[in-house]
Amino acid sequence: MEETSGPRARYVWRIDVLDGPPGPGWQPWEEGEDDMPPSWVEAAAAAYLAHTGARDYPARILVWAGEQGANEAAVYRASR
Repeated sequence: MEETSGPRARYVWRIDVLDGPPGPGWQPWEEGEDDMPPSWVEAAAAAYLAHTGARDYPARILVWAGEQGANEAAVYRASR
C-alpha cells in the first residue's frame, strides 16, 4: 500500500471463524481497528485475513467505518 496524503478514516474490523474452537456457526476470532485511507480497506482486510491464526477453519472478515455495527452494515466483507 502506497503512502497517501488524502483523508484517513477509522475502520473497525472483525475476523470470524466457522465451526472452529469458539463454537458452532460463525464466531468472533480476532478484532481490531485502524486509521487508513478508504482506498486501503480492501488490501488491509485481505492482509488481516491472510495472517489470522485461524488457518484451519473457514474465515471471514467484516470491516465497518467508524463503530462496529450489524454484519449487514459492514462496508467490506471477504471470506476464505
